Amino acid sequence: MPPHLIDSWSVNFSNMKQPSSVYLLEDHQSVRQLLRAHLEMEDSYQVVGEAGDGETALADCMRLRPDVVVVDLLLRGMKGLEVMEKLRSSGSPSRFLVFSSNCDSRSLRKVWEAGAGCVVEKTAPIQCFMAALSTLAQLDTLEPHTWVVRSNSSDHSDGIGDSDGGGLLSNQEKVIVKLVAAGLSSKDIASELGLSARTVSNHRYRLMRKLGARNAVEMIRKAQDLGAIS
Repeated sequence: MPPHLIDSWSVNFSNMKQPSSVYLLEDHQSVRQLLRAHLEMEDSYQVVGEAGDGETALADCMRLRPDVVVVDLLLRGMKGLEVMEKLRSSGSPSRFLVFSSNCDSRSLRKVWEAGAGCVVEKTAPIQCFMAALSTLAQLDTLEPHTWVVRSNSSDHSDGIGDSDGGGLLSNQEKVIVKLVAAGLSSKDIASELGLSARTVSNHRYRLMRKLGARNAVEMIRKAQDLGAIS
């Protein structure tokens, strides 16, 4: 590996990727306002539209092609699942974050089949939602990276918001954080380390969960604060 990628690095904010575009499909206006308020506090996201019904959301998302669509399943008229299925069959590049109180096993099977990348229970803390969105938005592929964030999850393989924040990073994790800080994408990091892009994306997800970070910049800062990287 070229030594300069590991030994000499800095965060170049001018080279950071453009904000991820997000569309909110949620029939409760108060919930949409809450999500929008949190997203607009982050430079990493741009809310490009919102709707309370599936028909409007489908037309908007076909036109806007957002990076991530936040989908409530229980809607009047066209359901969230149908919106996902129609977008996916149309070749939409959008990733789906299902934000719903209906997270039983039968519903989960259906949303995975429709292409959901993550399911967040509405009773989960807002920081869990933000961490899930950050991970989903940064994936370099539409291959399935499915997980569930529950309000009472104690299984670290099933939840994002239950990190300890102070765990020491492995040597490989330190290398990945440094390469992220150098501005490399997951695909580029995979090429440098001889790994698959999916493996690198999974490492980044686990790193953010371990550090309690909501995005890549926060992950880098927290790793620096812990002294895990210099």
